[in-house]
Amino acid sequence: MRLVRVLQIRRASDVPALMQEIQECVEQGYYLAGYFGYECGYAIPKLARTDYEQDDYPLAWFGVYRRPTIFDLKRSGAPQQ
Repeated sequence: MRLVRVLQIRRASDVPALMQEIQECVEQGYYLAGYFGYECGYAIPKLARTDYEQDDYPLAWFGVYRRPTIFDLKRSGAPQQ
């Protein structure tokens, strides 16, 4: 599993741009694995906390990969790539 690039944000106001980047990566055939922190919800217009910022760790982090790694829990051994 070779990491192509990392997408991450630390401000809730960056959620829309991150979503666009994720969509572009998927359209280009890449696979992504990562997380959205709870605080990303502050970007929802109804909550209107787009000024929220996190310095200790990213609010969202995604690795972009060319191929997925498939884990078959029924079989033992190394993951398939």
